Amino acid sequence: MFTSFFALTFAAALQNAPAPEAAKPAAEKKICKSVPAVNSRLGHKRVCMTASQAKLEEERARGEAERATPPAGL
Repeated sequence: MFTSFFALTFAAALQNAPAPEAAKPAAEKKICKSVPAVNSRLGHKRVCMTASQAKLEEERARGEAERATPPAGL
């Protein structure tokens, strides 16, 4: 009798238990670099971002440079 009660209680607890969460993706490693500070002769600014953020920033900067540069031959 005690065994069946325990078994039913255990089964009910398993049904009410929250589902295990999906494995969380590992956090991306941050990459830090020192860049010259704007309007300062002395300092540098430390900038940290993930690899994907760095790639997006590089693409954005490249696009701005291409738009700012006049076409060759003009």
